Amino acid sequence: MNKKYCVVEFDDGLQLIPRLWINSDNEAFWPNFKTTAKYNAAVKNSIKPGIDWQKCQILRILYSTDNYEYGLKKVKEAEDESDICTTDPEEEKKKRKYKATKKLSSSEDEMDTTIVQKRQIKHRETRYSLSDDEDEDTAYPTFPTDKTVNCTPAKDTRMEVPSQLTITFQEDCMKLLQNVQRKVVAVSLMQQEILDRLNSLELGVVEREKDLPNDDPCREIFESVFPVNTIEEMERINNMLKTNDNLRKYVFQRSRLLLGKDTKTSIVNILRAFLTNSCAACYSWVGAKKKNMFCELELVKIIKDSIRSQKGKELTSDYEISEVIKNWLRLATLRKDREREKQERARTE
Repeated sequence: MNKKYCVVEFDDGLQLIPRLWINSDNEAFWPNFKTTAKYNAAVKNSIKPGIDWQKCQILRILYSTDNYEYGLKKVKEAEDESDICTTDPEEEKKKRKYKATKKLSSSEDEMDTTIVQKRQIKHRETRYSLSDDEDEDTAYPTFPTDKTVNCTPAKDTRMEVPSQLTITFQEDCMKLLQNVQRKVVAVSLMQQEILDRLNSLELGVVEREKDLPNDDPCREIFESVFPVNTIEEMERINNMLKTNDNLRKYVFQRSRLLLGKDTKTSIVNILRAFLTNSCAACYSWVGAKKKNMFCELELVKIIKDSIRSQKGKELTSDYEISEVIKNWLRLATLRKDREREKQERARTE
Protein backbone atom coordinates (compact mmCIF):
# COMPACT_ATOMS: atom_id res chain seq x y z
CA MET A 1 0.00 0.00 0.00
CA ASN A 2 1.33 3.47 -0.89
CA LYS A 3 2.36 5.58 2.06
CA LYS A 4 1.06 9.14 2.49
CA TYR A 5 4.41 11.00 2.40
CA CYS A 6 7.59 10.49 0.40
CA VAL A 7 11.17 11.65 0.88
CA VAL A 8 12.29 12.44 -2.66
CA GLU A 9 15.57 13.59 -4.18
CA PHE A 10 15.60 16.41 -6.72
CA ASP A 11 18.64 17.53 -8.62
CA ASP A 12 19.20 20.26 -6.01
CA GLY A 13 18.40 18.42 -2.79
CA LEU A 14 15.91 16.44 -0.69
CA GLN A 15 12.37 17.23 0.32
CA LEU A 16 9.33 15.68 2.01
CA ILE A 17 6.22 15.87 -0.17
CA PRO A 18 2.81 14.16 -0.23
CA ARG A 19 2.52 11.20 -2.57
CA LEU A 20 -0.47 13.04 -4.01
CA TRP A 21 1.97 15.50 -5.60
CA ILE A 22 3.77 12.79 -7.63
CA ASN A 23 2.43 11.90 -11.08
CA SER A 24 2.95 8.84 -13.26
CA ASP A 25 5.82 10.50 -15.16
CA ASN A 26 7.95 10.57 -12.02
CA GLU A 27 7.42 14.32 -11.69
CA ALA A 28 6.45 16.31 -8.61
CA PHE A 29 4.08 19.26 -8.51
CA TRP A 30 5.73 22.19 -6.74
CA PRO A 31 3.65 25.00 -5.12
CA ASN A 32 4.31 28.71 -5.55
CA PHE A 33 3.98 29.63 -1.87
CA LYS A 34 6.14 32.44 -0.50
CA THR A 35 6.43 31.21 3.12
CA THR A 36 7.58 27.96 4.66
CA ALA A 37 4.55 27.92 6.96
CA LYS A 38 2.20 27.65 4.00
CA TYR A 39 4.39 25.01 2.43
CA ASN A 40 4.54 22.94 5.64
CA ALA A 41 0.76 23.15 6.06
CA ALA A 42 0.22 22.10 2.42
CA VAL A 43 2.49 19.06 2.86
CA LYS A 44 1.05 18.06 6.22
CA ASN A 45 -2.56 18.30 4.98
CA SER A 46 -1.72 16.80 1.56
CA ILE A 47 -3.62 19.46 -0.36
CA LYS A 48 -4.30 18.88 -4.03
CA PRO A 49 -1.89 20.50 -6.51
CA GLY A 50 -3.05 23.78 -8.05
CA ILE A 51 -3.32 24.38 -11.79
CA ASP A 52 -0.51 26.95 -11.61
CA TRP A 53 1.99 24.72 -9.81
CA GLN A 54 5.26 23.84 -11.52
CA LYS A 55 6.41 20.35 -12.39
CA CYS A 56 9.85 19.19 -11.27
CA GLN A 57 11.68 16.02 -12.24
CA ILE A 58 12.29 13.51 -9.41
CA LEU A 59 15.65 11.68 -9.36
CA ARG A 60 14.48 9.02 -6.93
CA ILE A 61 12.15 8.31 -4.03
CA LEU A 62 14.23 7.47 -0.95
CA TYR A 63 11.61 6.74 1.65
CA SER A 64 7.84 6.69 2.24
CA THR A 65 5.83 6.89 5.45
CA ASP A 66 2.41 7.76 6.84
CA ASN A 67 3.90 9.89 9.63
CA TYR A 68 4.62 13.52 8.76
CA GLU A 69 7.02 14.20 11.66
CA TYR A 70 8.89 10.99 11.01
CA GLY A 71 9.23 11.93 7.36
CA LEU A 72 10.83 15.24 8.32
CA LYS A 73 13.21 13.36 10.57
CA LYS A 74 14.25 11.14 7.67
CA VAL A 75 14.91 14.20 5.51
CA LYS A 76 17.32 15.58 8.09
CA GLU A 77 19.01 12.19 8.45
CA ALA A 78 19.41 11.93 4.69
CA GLU A 79 21.01 15.38 4.57
CA ASP A 80 23.68 14.19 7.01
CA GLU A 81 24.21 10.70 5.61
CA SER A 82 24.26 9.14 2.19
CA ASP A 83 21.97 6.20 3.08
CA ILE A 84 18.50 6.27 4.54
CA CYS A 85 16.56 3.63 6.36
CA THR A 86 13.51 2.19 4.59
CA THR A 87 11.56 1.00 7.59
CA ASP A 88 8.58 2.51 9.37
CA PRO A 89 8.89 3.60 12.99
CA GLU A 90 7.23 0.38 14.19
CA GLU A 91 9.49 -1.85 12.10
CA GLU A 92 12.53 0.19 13.11
CA LYS A 93 11.83 -0.44 16.79
CA LYS A 94 11.74 -4.18 16.18
CA LYS A 95 14.90 -4.26 14.07
CA ARG A 96 16.91 -1.72 16.02
CA LYS A 97 20.17 -3.19 17.30
CA TYR A 98 23.16 -1.86 19.07
CA LYS A 99 26.20 -1.82 16.87
CA ALA A 100 29.66 -2.17 18.34
CA THR A 101 32.23 0.43 17.53
CA LYS A 102 34.66 -0.90 15.00
CA LYS A 103 38.27 -0.07 15.58
CA LEU A 104 40.34 0.33 12.54
CA SER A 105 43.85 -1.12 12.51
CA SER A 106 45.53 1.39 10.31
CA SER A 107 45.46 5.12 9.83
CA GLU A 108 44.71 4.48 6.16
CA ASP A 109 41.50 2.63 7.00
CA GLU A 110 40.56 5.34 9.47
CA MET A 111 41.10 8.01 6.84
CA ASP A 112 39.03 6.07 4.29
CA THR A 113 36.21 5.56 6.77
CA THR A 114 36.19 9.24 7.66
CA ILE A 115 35.91 10.11 4.00
CA VAL A 116 33.01 7.68 3.59
CA GLN A 117 31.23 9.00 6.66
CA LYS A 118 31.63 12.59 5.49
CA ARG A 119 30.10 11.79 2.13
CA GLN A 120 26.86 13.69 2.08
CA ILE A 121 24.01 14.29 -0.30
CA LYS A 122 23.85 17.89 -1.34
CA HIS A 123 21.12 19.32 0.83
CA ARG A 124 18.62 22.05 0.05
CA GLU A 125 19.51 25.61 0.87
CA THR A 126 16.44 26.08 3.05
CA ARG A 127 15.56 23.77 5.93
CA TYR A 128 11.88 23.57 6.86
CA SER A 129 10.72 23.58 10.44
CA LEU A 130 7.57 22.06 11.97
CA SER A 131 6.29 25.52 12.96
CA ASP A 132 3.21 26.86 11.16
CA ASP A 133 3.72 30.40 12.42
CA GLU A 134 4.24 32.62 9.38
CA ASP A 135 5.64 35.48 11.43
CA GLU A 136 8.64 33.38 12.52
CA ASP A 137 9.50 32.19 9.00
CA THR A 138 11.60 34.64 7.07
CA ALA A 139 13.19 32.35 4.45
CA TYR A 140 11.41 31.27 1.27
CA PRO A 141 11.56 27.64 0.05
CA THR A 142 13.85 26.95 -2.91
CA PHE A 143 12.06 25.38 -5.85
CA PRO A 144 13.61 22.24 -7.34
CA THR A 145 14.99 22.86 -10.81
CA ASP A 146 13.25 20.95 -13.57
CA LYS A 147 15.85 19.41 -15.87
CA THR A 148 13.54 19.68 -18.84
CA VAL A 149 13.49 23.47 -18.57
CA ASN A 150 16.50 25.39 -19.78
CA CYS A 151 16.90 28.23 -17.28
CA THR A 152 19.73 29.94 -15.52
CA PRO A 153 20.23 29.54 -11.74
CA ALA A 154 19.73 33.25 -11.18
CA LYS A 155 16.19 33.19 -12.53
CA ASP A 156 13.61 33.67 -9.74
CA THR A 157 10.74 31.35 -10.61
CA ARG A 158 8.66 32.69 -7.76
CA MET A 159 8.15 35.96 -9.63
CA GLU A 160 6.68 34.30 -12.71
CA VAL A 161 2.97 35.01 -13.19
CA PRO A 162 0.89 31.97 -14.16
CA SER A 163 -0.38 32.14 -17.72
CA GLN A 164 -4.01 31.69 -16.70
CA LEU A 165 -3.83 34.68 -14.34
CA THR A 166 -2.20 36.75 -17.09
CA ILE A 167 -5.02 35.94 -19.52
CA THR A 168 -7.67 36.79 -16.90
CA PHE A 169 -5.98 40.13 -16.14
CA GLN A 170 -5.83 41.02 -19.84
CA GLU A 171 -9.52 40.17 -20.28
CA ASP A 172 -10.46 42.38 -17.30
CA CYS A 173 -8.43 45.26 -18.76
CA MET A 174 -10.14 44.89 -22.14
CA LYS A 175 -13.60 44.95 -20.53
CA LEU A 176 -12.67 48.05 -18.54
CA LEU A 177 -11.37 49.85 -21.63
CA GLN A 178 -14.50 48.95 -23.60
CA ASN A 179 -16.69 50.29 -20.79
CA VAL A 180 -14.71 53.55 -20.70
CA GLN A 181 -14.97 53.86 -24.47
CA ARG A 182 -18.77 53.48 -24.35
CA LYS A 183 -19.02 56.17 -21.67
CA VAL A 184 -16.82 58.55 -23.68
CA VAL A 185 -19.06 58.08 -26.72
CA ALA A 186 -22.18 58.72 -24.60
CA VAL A 187 -20.66 61.91 -23.15
CA SER A 188 -19.68 63.12 -26.63
CA LEU A 189 -23.23 62.59 -27.90
CA MET A 190 -24.64 64.44 -24.90
CA GLN A 191 -22.26 67.36 -25.46
CA GLN A 192 -23.28 67.58 -29.09
CA GLU A 193 -26.95 67.59 -28.10
CA ILE A 194 -26.32 70.41 -25.61
CA LEU A 195 -24.47 72.44 -28.24
CA ASP A 196 -27.33 71.96 -30.69
CA ARG A 197 -29.82 73.19 -28.11
CA LEU A 198 -27.68 76.23 -27.29
CA ASN A 199 -27.43 77.11 -30.96
CA SER A 200 -31.20 76.81 -31.26
CA LEU A 201 -31.72 79.07 -28.25
CA GLU A 202 -29.28 81.65 -29.60
CA LEU A 203 -31.09 81.70 -32.92
CA GLY A 204 -34.40 82.15 -31.09
CA VAL A 205 -33.04 85.04 -29.04
CA VAL A 206 -31.65 86.71 -32.14
CA GLU A 207 -35.00 86.42 -33.91
CA ARG A 208 -36.83 87.82 -30.90
CA GLU A 209 -34.40 90.73 -30.57
CA LYS A 210 -35.25 91.69 -34.14
CA ASP A 211 -38.81 92.32 -32.97
CA LEU A 212 -37.67 94.75 -30.28
CA PRO A 213 -38.56 98.35 -31.13
CA ASN A 214 -35.50 100.41 -31.92
CA ASP A 215 -36.37 103.00 -29.30
CA ASP A 216 -33.35 104.28 -27.44
CA PRO A 217 -35.34 106.20 -24.77
CA CYS A 218 -37.26 103.02 -23.84
CA ARG A 219 -34.07 100.99 -23.72
CA GLU A 220 -32.45 103.57 -21.45
CA ILE A 221 -35.46 103.63 -19.12
CA PHE A 222 -35.60 99.84 -18.97
CA GLU A 223 -31.91 99.45 -18.19
CA SER A 224 -32.02 102.18 -15.54
CA VAL A 225 -35.09 100.80 -13.71
CA PHE A 226 -34.95 97.01 -13.96
CA PRO A 227 -34.48 95.02 -11.87
CA VAL A 228 -36.68 96.98 -9.48
CA ASN A 229 -35.12 97.18 -6.02
CA THR A 230 -37.56 99.22 -3.89
CA ILE A 231 -41.28 99.82 -3.51
CA GLU A 232 -40.86 103.43 -4.69
CA GLU A 233 -39.19 102.29 -7.91
CA MET A 234 -41.98 99.75 -8.48
CA GLU A 235 -44.67 102.44 -8.10
CA ARG A 236 -42.83 104.73 -10.52
CA ILE A 237 -42.37 102.06 -13.21
CA ASN A 238 -45.98 100.93 -12.70
CA ASN A 239 -47.24 104.43 -13.51
CA MET A 240 -44.94 104.65 -16.53
CA LEU A 241 -46.26 101.35 -17.90
CA LYS A 242 -49.82 102.67 -17.63
CA THR A 243 -49.09 105.87 -19.56
CA ASN A 244 -46.25 105.01 -21.95
CA ASP A 245 -47.36 102.51 -24.59
CA ASN A 246 -43.92 102.34 -26.22
CA LEU A 247 -42.28 101.45 -22.91
CA ARG A 248 -44.98 98.85 -22.22
CA LYS A 249 -44.40 97.25 -25.61
CA TYR A 250 -40.64 97.28 -25.08
CA VAL A 251 -40.95 95.60 -21.64
CA PHE A 252 -43.30 93.02 -23.17
CA GLN A 253 -40.78 92.19 -25.91
CA ARG A 254 -37.94 91.91 -23.37
CA SER A 255 -40.03 89.56 -21.23
CA ARG A 256 -40.65 87.29 -24.24
CA LEU A 257 -36.89 86.81 -24.55
CA LEU A 258 -36.98 85.12 -21.14
CA LEU A 259 -39.61 82.49 -21.96
CA GLY A 260 -38.54 78.95 -21.11
CA LYS A 261 -39.63 75.39 -21.74
CA ASP A 262 -42.72 75.59 -19.49
CA THR A 263 -44.95 78.13 -17.76
CA LYS A 264 -43.22 77.99 -14.37
CA THR A 265 -39.74 78.42 -15.83
CA SER A 266 -40.88 81.35 -17.97
CA ILE A 267 -42.54 83.21 -15.07
CA VAL A 268 -39.60 82.68 -12.72
CA ASN A 269 -37.16 83.92 -15.39
CA ILE A 270 -39.17 87.12 -15.87
CA LEU A 271 -39.57 87.79 -12.15
CA ARG A 272 -35.84 87.27 -11.49
CA ALA A 273 -34.97 89.72 -14.29
CA PHE A 274 -37.49 92.40 -13.28
CA LEU A 275 -37.40 92.26 -9.43
CA THR A 276 -34.72 91.84 -6.80
CA ASN A 277 -35.38 89.63 -3.78
CA SER A 278 -35.35 92.71 -1.55
CA CYS A 279 -38.21 94.23 -3.51
CA ALA A 280 -40.12 90.95 -3.83
CA ALA A 281 -39.97 90.43 -0.05
CA CYS A 282 -42.12 93.57 0.34
CA TYR A 283 -44.99 92.09 -1.71
CA SER A 284 -47.54 89.32 -1.49
CA TRP A 285 -50.14 88.35 -4.06
CA VAL A 286 -53.11 90.05 -2.36
CA GLY A 287 -51.24 92.16 0.23
CA ALA A 288 -51.43 89.73 3.15
CA LYS A 289 -49.26 90.11 6.29
CA LYS A 290 -49.20 93.92 5.85
CA LYS A 291 -47.30 93.66 2.58
CA ASN A 292 -48.00 95.49 -0.68
CA MET A 293 -50.40 93.98 -3.21
CA PHE A 294 -48.70 92.49 -6.26
CA CYS A 295 -51.65 91.17 -8.31
CA GLU A 296 -52.79 94.66 -9.50
CA LEU A 297 -49.41 95.76 -10.89
CA GLU A 298 -49.02 96.36 -14.62
CA LEU A 299 -46.04 93.96 -14.55
CA VAL A 300 -48.42 91.06 -13.79
CA LYS A 301 -50.47 91.87 -16.91
CA ILE A 302 -47.30 91.92 -19.02
CA ILE A 303 -46.28 88.53 -17.61
CA LYS A 304 -49.68 87.05 -18.54
CA ASP A 305 -49.49 88.46 -22.07
CA SER A 306 -45.96 87.12 -22.52
CA ILE A 307 -46.87 83.59 -21.37
CA ARG A 308 -49.93 83.41 -23.64
CA SER A 309 -47.95 84.72 -26.61
CA GLN A 310 -45.90 81.53 -26.56
CA LYS A 311 -46.96 78.81 -29.00
CA GLY A 312 -49.12 76.23 -27.26
CA LYS A 313 -49.62 78.42 -24.17
CA GLU A 314 -52.50 80.56 -25.49
CA LEU A 315 -55.01 79.06 -23.05
CA THR A 316 -52.89 79.31 -19.90
CA SER A 317 -55.22 80.26 -17.04
CA ASP A 318 -54.83 83.15 -14.62
CA TYR A 319 -54.85 80.63 -11.76
CA GLU A 320 -51.84 78.73 -13.12
CA ILE A 321 -49.88 81.95 -13.57
CA SER A 322 -50.85 83.37 -10.18
CA GLU A 323 -49.85 80.19 -8.30
CA VAL A 324 -46.31 80.42 -9.65
CA ILE A 325 -46.04 84.11 -8.72
CA LYS A 326 -47.47 83.49 -5.21
CA ASN A 327 -44.90 80.80 -4.45
CA TRP A 328 -42.04 82.89 -5.78
CA LEU A 329 -43.03 85.91 -3.66
CA ARG A 330 -43.50 83.75 -0.56
CA LEU A 331 -39.86 82.56 -0.72
CA ALA A 332 -38.39 86.00 -1.44
CA THR A 333 -37.38 86.65 2.19
CA LEU A 334 -35.55 83.32 2.39
CA ARG A 335 -33.67 84.08 -0.84
CA LYS A 336 -32.77 87.56 0.42
CA ASP A 337 -31.33 86.16 3.67
CA ARG A 338 -29.26 83.63 1.74
CA GLU A 339 -27.90 86.38 -0.48
CA ARG A 340 -26.88 88.42 2.56
CA GLU A 341 -25.14 85.44 4.19
CA LYS A 342 -23.30 84.73 0.96
CA GLN A 343 -22.11 88.33 0.72
CA GLU A 344 -20.92 88.29 4.35
CA ARG A 345 -18.95 85.09 3.79
CA ALA A 346 -17.37 86.63 0.70
CA ARG A 347 -16.26 89.69 2.68
CA THR A 348 -14.75 87.62 5.50
CA GLU A 349 -12.83 85.46 3.05
